[in-house]
Amino acid sequence: MTLLTHDRPPALDQLVKGLEKLMRDGLPATEQSADEDLLGLRGVWARSIDADDVLSRVKALNELLARLIAEMPAANEHDLAAGAVVLFKVGGKARRHNLSQRYQAGAEVTGYNVDHFRRAIVPKILRQLARQLHEDSQNYIPRGGQRVRPEISGDSPSLTDAHLSAPDVALREEQLSRLWEYVYGLRAELIAVERLKRWPDEEHAALKLEEARDSALWQLGRLMHWIGRYISEYGDFVEHGDAEFRAEALVRLAGWRGELPPAVATKLRALAAMHATREEFVRAGRAAGLTMGTPAPDGP
Repeated sequence: MTLLTHDRPPALDQLVKGLEKLMRDGLPATEQSADEDLLGLRGVWARSIDADDVLSRVKALNELLARLIAEMPAANEHDLAAGAVVLFKVGGKARRHNLSQRYQAGAEVTGYNVDHFRRAIVPKILRQLARQLHEDSQNYIPRGGQRVRPEISGDSPSLTDAHLSAPDVALREEQLSRLWEYVYGLRAELIAVERLKRWPDEEHAALKLEEARDSALWQLGRLMHWIGRYISEYGDFVEHGDAEFRAEALVRLAGWRGELPPAVATKLRALAAMHATREEFVRAGRAAGLTMGTPAPDGP
């Protein structure tokens, strides 16, 4: 399957067709049942850990649809979300039902007769879900003609009263921000390493390259340290705008492609926890024999 990413969401009718196809077998979607227009939505693209991998996009689509179905508004006091849960086999007994059985069950939970549900309500559910997908993907439309995919996507951060509503809420927001601080810090240093390798005519390039490699290892250690702290307190999922990421995948998300044997990873975390400054960490790392080695062929 060729993976496309729409600059702008497709028309609602196109999205409805994709959802109709998906509804036949229900969720979870697979690489065979997922429509290309759905996989190409920028809201799906933004939530994919590896947007060039079809399975990563399928996973993101499944998670997004489950969330949007739960958020579907009622219509004339009829619970369309409950009907959509049944139609798409999101949970319960519907997972074992064929489409005809799901029409029957969907009619029951929404309070319609089966014929009316199939002819009038199912199209309404599909169109509402298509509208939600369309609105979600508008959050990720590139601005100013940008066509280079950023490695990290999501809404811009903000600081509101809701983030400071209670001590535990503020602490979680602080730890979340620490994670993203080191994700972006590691990414910046990896870019610097590659830039100085590819264009080494800059003044003092060799020294700058060594410093960038030291800083990349420092940022990597700090990121791994904070990932461990975050998971122990809040679990494995990390929010960024409307997107969610698996905490342990943040190292790859930042662009790191090197190998990290368990013993090395453990030592990096320990040194990052023990040494509060880059200089102390670098000295301790060199004493322990930790340096940023030769990059893997596909990245720093």
